[in-house]
Amino acid sequence: MERSISRSEAFRYSVLLSPLAFTFHVMEEAPYFTNWVKRFINPRFTQSHYLSVHIAGIVIGLVLAGLLSRWPKRWFLFLYLSFFFLPAQFFNIFFHLGATIVYKAYSPGLFTALFLYPPVVLIVLKDALKERLIGRTELICSFFIAGCFHSVEVAHNVFYFGR
Repeated sequence: MERSISRSEAFRYSVLLSPLAFTFHVMEEAPYFTNWVKRFINPRFTQSHYLSVHIAGIVIGLVLAGLLSRWPKRWFLFLYLSFFFLPAQFFNIFFHLGATIVYKAYSPGLFTALFLYPPVVLIVLKDALKERLIGRTELICSFFIAGCFHSVEVAHNVFYFGR
């Protein structure tokens, strides 16, 4: 007999797409991003800084998604969305798109940001809402917090790094 994924199991699987998508994004970005940042934004930016931030992001993403998959708690999901998932995968879309437009040069990472992140974000959020792991008001608040956090994080790690 064929077994389908129940409503309560969907989020447990979909949240695991996040570290996978982030890893693919880093694979696209890593060979070119440092030189791009040095050319257009910050000549002090280094590959070792890029790697330390993004390898930590992959590891933290795996740990957090694994924990949420096993123990999907509302408060934990709110924090995950606000300070990790939405800054890294939703707002990062706007960073790469905006940077490509402003600097008139392809921002390494734009492809995965445009074509991989949107479906992952939609799937994870749809499943979280369906399973009532987060409410609409909490989700709106997490978007606001994530946007602020992403702005500060990018300013610190890209624009003002080494200054």
